[in-house]
Amino acid sequence: MKRNFGALLFGILLLILGGAYLGSAFGLWPMTIFVDGWWALALVIFAVYLMLTSRPNWLNVGMFLLGVFFFIREQSWTARIDDKALFAGMALLYLGVMLIVHFVRKPKYSQPGNPPKFAFQGQPDFSDYPEYTAVLSGLEQRNCCKDFKGAKITAVLGGIDLDLSDVSVSQDVTVYVTCVLGGADIRAPKNCRIVMRSQNFLGGSDNKAQSLPMDAVAPLVTFVCTSVLGGTDIL
Repeated sequence: MKRNFGALLFGILLLILGGAYLGSAFGLWPMTIFVDGWWALALVIFAVYLMLTSRPNWLNVGMFLLGVFFFIREQSWTARIDDKALFAGMALLYLGVMLIVHFVRKPKYSQPGNPPKFAFQGQPDFSDYPEYTAVLSGLEQRNCCKDFKGAKITAVLGGIDLDLSDVSVSQDVTVYVTCVLGGADIRAPKNCRIVMRSQNFLGGSDNKAQSLPMDAVAPLVTFVCTSVLGGTDIL
């Protein structure tokens, strides 16, 4: 069962805030609920919850920046701040964040086992434990190793399209995938059991590969995916 680490982080945050207010109630330290702009802060917290429990989108990112904007305006120390400049800055931040999210987000494919055609034209790789990295760039690669032992894949502000459908797997292997403001589309090896373990922060990982049953006598390919404002699709 896929665990929602975003909900876990938000739950921990609520526990910390609850403990802080309880401490204030018992006189251990001063704390007040109704700070200036508390309603805007509530909007910010709700937007963060939405971003942690799902991928960032136009609604929750806009809600977050709008809450920050109104919270800043409610503070007494911001009396001299130009509202027009503040709004313009928030609007530009909003557009910039959403352009980045749109760039790194990969299209979703609704039919498992039917990935899109892979149009790689270069020479295939035959490394048994390759490491593929894309930083501020894109990478397309096909591996045809006859004794595949695993791989490490890293995309930072870039994208990777990797085809592993032609590799031969004779033992259980692990493929590590890390995406930070980037994305990876990976076609899984055939005739294997495919599982995914993912940890996502404002990102997502999807396993849509055609896998053999878990009780089948076949190698197990485990994809360990970490996504931070990025995404991984196993096809």
